[in-house]
Amino acid sequence: MPSQYLRDQKLTNLTFDCEALKTLNKEIEQIAEKQNSLLNAAQLQPQERISRILLRTYIIRFDGKGFRYYEFSEVMHAYENATTVEWVNIIIDSAVSRNTNSGKKFQLQLNALDPNGSWLTVEDDDKDWMDVTFSNVHEILMRNANRYWFVRNEVTPLLIQIAGAMTIFYLSMLGGKILAPRLQIDFLFSFFATFLFLSNLWTFISNWFLRAFNFFWPNIRFTRKKEEPWFLRAMFSTVVGAGLLWVVTHLIGYLHMWRVLFIK
Repeated sequence: MPSQYLRDQKLTNLTFDCEALKTLNKEIEQIAEKQNSLLNAAQLQPQERISRILLRTYIIRFDGKGFRYYEFSEVMHAYENATTVEWVNIIIDSAVSRNTNSGKKFQLQLNALDPNGSWLTVEDDDKDWMDVTFSNVHEILMRNANRYWFVRNEVTPLLIQIAGAMTIFYLSMLGGKILAPRLQIDFLFSFFATFLFLSNLWTFISNWFLRAFNFFWPNIRFTRKKEEPWFLRAMFSTVVGAGLLWVVTHLIGYLHMWRVLFIK
């Protein structure tokens, strides 16, 4: 039977370095050790006490490989020597919670690859323990909030699609202007043919843009000594911004030209 109380929250726009992870783990260690001290002081049978002791498990995936550890020092060693850290999971549970799916259980998922894969989940039959544990860890997590919300929001994908549509429209007009006289066909036919081709091509290109977007501004970011220079993100932003400005400027010129011709 599942635990009576559960609280979870999706985590967004957080950056972690070695010190941040150490601070986070220290709090998680204290949570487990405090509860285990209470168990040792309680009048319980040895077997029952052992089955309720909280154990920590760490799972880290880096450079395309995943490892399970039980000592945080091993996690840090892997973290500091990895080329790319993909995700880190920290779990607190006991033999009881594993076997019955009830009781005290804590799980922190920090996923740098999947924007929807980072969660803080705490569950237990004791509501006070669940609330206190969740609040203490959540407070530490929020200290590592970054400013990626400026680009990681619901508006950005819409702006990407609008920019793509404007670019396709401009290139279709340009393609129609070039192809119509050379192929001796009507301008509108060449325009719509180019527009149809580019619209289908944009389906694949937009996925590349989203991948680049998630690469430069991930939902969860792990920083280490071995990371890409910050100027790559600045270069990508500059290129995209300059390209969009160029398209908008030329598109306005074309629309003005069509307006003049239509009025005449």
